[in-house]
Order: sequence, then C-alpha cells, then structure tokens
Amino acid sequence: MQIWTRNGSADEATGDEGLSHFIEHLVFKGTDKFKAGEIAARVESCGGEINAYTSFDQTVYYITISQEFYQEALSIIADMISTPTFDSEEVDREREVVIEEIKRSHDSLGRRASRNLFSNFYEGHPYSIPVIGYEKNIRDVMQQPPLLLRVLVTRAFDSVNCPMFDQPICEEKERCTRYEISSA
Repeated sequence: MQIWTRNGSADEATGDEGLSHFIEHLVFKGTDKFKAGEIAARVESCGGEINAYTSFDQTVYYITISQEFYQEALSIIADMISTPTFDSEEVDREREVVIEEIKRSHDSLGRRASRNLFSNFYEGHPYSIPVIGYEKNIRDVMQQPPLLLRVLVTRAFDSVNCPMFDQPICEEKERCTRYEISSA
C-alpha cells in the first residue's frame, strides 16, 4: 500500500527547503497511538516493510505486507500521516540524522554532480534546489513551533493532495482505491 502526497521539495517556500524531507522522517517518530520505534516494529512484526521517500513533486509512504495484515497496515499508515506528535526530543534526534544525510551528500561525487546539474539546468526553478534541503533550515526547524509542522502536514496530507494506492494482489486486476484520511 502506498500513500502519495502531491507535496515535494518543489512546493517548499524559500527558507523551508528540506522540510518535506524532514517531515517524512518525523512522521515515523511517534503518533498519538504509537511511540517512537513502535511504527516500524509493528509492521516488521507482521513480516512487512515500511519506508518513505521525498522527491521534487511528491512524498511517498509505503508498506509492503501480506494481505492478512492489510487492515493493521492501513491503520498504522493512516495514523502516521494524521496524528504525528513531533516530540521535541525525537525532532532533535532526527534533525541530527538528516543533517548527517546532508553532509554525506556533499561527500558523494555522484550526488554533487547531480546537484550541480540540477542547479544549473533548472536555474531559478524549484528543481534547482536539493530535495534534501539545507543544513541551516533543518537546524532552525524547531525555532518554529510544532503547530507549524502540523500545519505543513495538514496541507500535505489533505484528501485532495493525498491519494492512497492499493497494490494489486496475486491475479486480481490492478485497482486504485482512494481513501479520505482526515488530518484534523
């Protein structure tokens, strides 16, 4: 199962570059129902895998799991995107993870070449800015109250911007089911 948001790094305002990617990390760090670490543990205990990625135009959250645990997976992923807690200790821990990711991207010749290509080819366009954002923005994110993070999540995960795709199972025909997931 996958939840695609029509919100990626190209949708970020100046000064917010990297927040979509950072929020992608943070929704795994606790919700109203699950403490940090419990989300992945629940999915893995059912034999599944959970992950996410952010691109220029979308952020995608996905769970690969047996059909037997489909309702459990649906409940988990819906809770992740509708009630993330943004606990300040978890935000601080994850901030360091993302900053390290940014630093590693500067050490990678392939990533540096890609960044240079995009910044030159798309000069003046949001695609010229790295999806991962900038260290300064990630360092400054808690200067913004958790309420602002919730506003960003609500905008990204509203029912217009957030279709859910149900993957085909065995020989069934492909199907796409749209669920309305409240982010109130």
